[in-house]
Amino acid sequence: MGCATIKAPSGGKKDAAAPKVEAVSVQNGTTNFSGQQMSFTFDEYISLNKPQQNILISPPLNKTPNYLIKGKTLTVKWEDTLKENTTYNFYFANAIKDLNEGNDTSFSWVLSTGQYIDSLSLNARALHAETGEPLANIWLLGYLDDDIENVVKKQPDFITQTKESGVGTFQFLPDRNLRVFALQDNNGNLRYDPGSDQVGFIDESVEITSAEDLSIPVFGEEDTIVRILEKKYIHPGLIRFVFNQDIDVGAFWGELESPGILNDTAELILLDTSVVKGNYSTSYFLDGEEQTATFYINDNLKPDTFKPTLKYGSTMDSDVDITISCSRPIDFVDTSLIKLIQDSTDIPYKHTVDPKNPKEVSLSATLNPGSVYTLVMDEKAIKCFFKLSSDSAEYVIRTRALDYYGILKISGNFDGRIVQLLKDGKVVREVSQAEASFTLDKLVPGKYRLRMIEDLDNNGKWSSGKLKQERQPEKVYYYPEIIDLRSGWDQDILWDFKSE
Repeated sequence: MGCATIKAPSGGKKDAAAPKVEAVSVQNGTTNFSGQQMSFTFDEYISLNKPQQNILISPPLNKTPNYLIKGKTLTVKWEDTLKENTTYNFYFANAIKDLNEGNDTSFSWVLSTGQYIDSLSLNARALHAETGEPLANIWLLGYLDDDIENVVKKQPDFITQTKESGVGTFQFLPDRNLRVFALQDNNGNLRYDPGSDQVGFIDESVEITSAEDLSIPVFGEEDTIVRILEKKYIHPGLIRFVFNQDIDVGAFWGELESPGILNDTAELILLDTSVVKGNYSTSYFLDGEEQTATFYINDNLKPDTFKPTLKYGSTMDSDVDITISCSRPIDFVDTSLIKLIQDSTDIPYKHTVDPKNPKEVSLSATLNPGSVYTLVMDEKAIKCFFKLSSDSAEYVIRTRALDYYGILKISGNFDGRIVQLLKDGKVVREVSQAEASFTLDKLVPGKYRLRMIEDLDNNGKWSSGKLKQERQPEKVYYYPEIIDLRSGWDQDILWDFKSE
């Protein structure tokens, strides 16, 4: 006979119920309210979950209330005097949890300082201005007067927040006109701070009783002042500056020399290699003003080697250069140690170190579609700054055959707008001032999206908005279907575009 297995008692069913309100000091829907606190007693012991984030009060109070828990009772106290004839909505969004299992509850509690509860509502959706994607957790701010600078200067009259769908709903609104803004509030002050926040607005106030659901494009204003966001020394011998926008290399002077700038980041080579330990200062000019940067350097450089890599992999298009990527900026390329071979025949090429990315060297050669090449590199074929040289390497490179690609023939009423083809969220082709029809050939098979930019200022790119000038960002439209392009296909796309 076997022995019984001894187990601890299960303790009964797990509590899955959220706390429920059993008693209150102020009834839901109370009118003519003039107090400065209210209490909620629940059916079990409770705890608070980030009340400053998860308890939403509309209209917002000037000072954050105090939230006090004693046993099963939550008391909310505030110092502000509530506005006359105003409906207040206290929304507890998963802010109350039971003490043991962490089950949370959500509910609204509404009261009015006037004789009735306002009952109107308004939906608004926040969308990324350039991509059109819905934005979650964006504040929607409603103001009873029409001043465009309200969102900068003062607290909103009503607030709500968007969900995953990008939609938020103002509830318990009065029968008044409302101007609505959207705010990505990185500073947590319910005001728009240019440079750190993103904002969106509707062009004018709407009459709530007749307003349809609103769509608000959210954008970051272009900063016209060049700012350094980060500057640091990177071992060995590199100084990196990160800016808030693309910059001109001519802004820098002194002991630094820049082989090139990639987007908003400048990696600068320290040519004075005699400094291996200690503080190192250099001067430069930014917006016409001389400034100084100081870095601590502690280098002990020894000769080392690295394995070069192919930027586009072993399979590539025949009309692009073979690009070799290195781990540090390139100082010298010895082409006598690099051979490109096809069927035992050396293929001539020209080499170029990319001035915008000095860690890359391109080999330009005439390559045939659907062919195989061998790239042979002897050791020390590439010498980089700071005592680094390449290992020997050999790569087999295949170019794609012409029947691998697809072709898109696109037509529509584009009227000189910018049309872009996107793959995996990145622009792979662009046609400026697009005419009624055009063709995009040699496209890699896959799924694509097509979008169109208004380009009202004719600068050849998407332009963001300006709040004070009440200028909306340029509209971006997307072709409604995903384009599934296959090898060898010629696909016709007709975009019967209708302006919104």
